[in-house]
Amino acid sequence: MLARMNTKHIEKIIPNYLLYSNSYFLVITNFEGEYMYVNEAFQNRFSFINENLIGLSYLLTTIPEDHLIYSNAIHQCFTNPDSIVKINLRKPDTNPEHYSWISWEFSTFKDENQNPIGILCLGHDTTEAEKANLQAKK
Repeated sequence: MLARMNTKHIEKIIPNYLLYSNSYFLVITNFEGEYMYVNEAFQNRFSFINENLIGLSYLLTTIPEDHLIYSNAIHQCFTNPDSIVKINLRKPDTNPEHYSWISWEFSTFKDENQNPIGILCLGHDTTEAEKANLQAKK
């Protein structure tokens, strides 16, 4: 199980360009939505929520109105383990009156034997594009 995988084991499976990306957030959760691994880019961006996100629920780092979107994506990954699920989620911002938009691709994270053990989430910040889009619609 993923819970038994340590950071070094996860880092052997995932390519370095994702682990150490400054542009992309890499997150691995268990099927219950608890953070099992976050790369430095994600940790740095959302450390204002909690200095250590490991073991915490995605609920803490996702706007409540988007919780169902996340749950549906997890379900899709579980029922279609070879698919990629694309979603947009809003995350809290340091200013409580704002939030960040993150575009994600979720896929089933598998061990060396191809057994599903979690969800791999690869995301990038689209906040500025979303703000521009909203402004253009006004």
